[in-house]
Amino acid sequence: MKGFSCTGRSWLNLNNKENTVLFDLDDTLFPVIRFCAGGYMAVGTYLESCLHIPAERFRELCLRLLVEKGSTGRIFNEVLGCLGVSPGEQERLVPHLVSLYRDHSPCIGLYPDVLPVISLLKQRYNLGIITDGDPLVQRKKIGALGLENMMQVIIYTWEKGSEFGKPDPASFLEAAERLGVPPEKAVYVGDNPHKDFTGAKKAGLYTVRVRRGLHRRVNLGSGAEAHMEISRFKELPEALEKYF
Repeated sequence: MKGFSCTGRSWLNLNNKENTVLFDLDDTLFPVIRFCAGGYMAVGTYLESCLHIPAERFRELCLRLLVEKGSTGRIFNEVLGCLGVSPGEQERLVPHLVSLYRDHSPCIGLYPDVLPVISLLKQRYNLGIITDGDPLVQRKKIGALGLENMMQVIIYTWEKGSEFGKPDPASFLEAAERLGVPPEKAVYVGDNPHKDFTGAKKAGLYTVRVRRGLHRRVNLGSGAEAHMEISRFKELPEALEKYF
């Protein structure tokens, strides 16, 4: 068997594929706004039944704010405030609304260009996913997308606590170690420069940004950006050829 040593770790390759491609999940492999829309409708349906707030109106306001902010943080509080719900009532409602959002059954699908590319890549590379967020929710997404059997490793960073989410480099090193490859033999593909690339680069991985999703218009300094950028997912195989 082939062994590697990198930064004090021992890398034992248990398969014949020397190179690895790791993916972010939300907005890299599927449009996360579809998941959010379903969750907002589930919450809106509940609010319509108890507060007579139209479900579609609630969903529309949440989606508008999501696109503006680029994240889901405190969206329920802000939308409820816009709809005249008092701060005290918000504090009472929001924990239950978050549970409804997380527990809804998602109706989501991969971007159309993802499956053909993954089918091609899995013939040559180890494949994996590194994803932030509530592990139960992220598992539900991966199950709905049918990704379990396409990946050799899936890492839910928040299983060890949200403080271990990206950009902490630990999850990238763990993925490489579990696949038996040194970090320089791994590429990480993501969409969000706020968190996807700094940790991966610190861990020694090569990084590729696909510009789409909620963060497609975000431009940060070079330290936060990926080594390479592609505008379409189908360009990924060629990008990997250039690196490997």
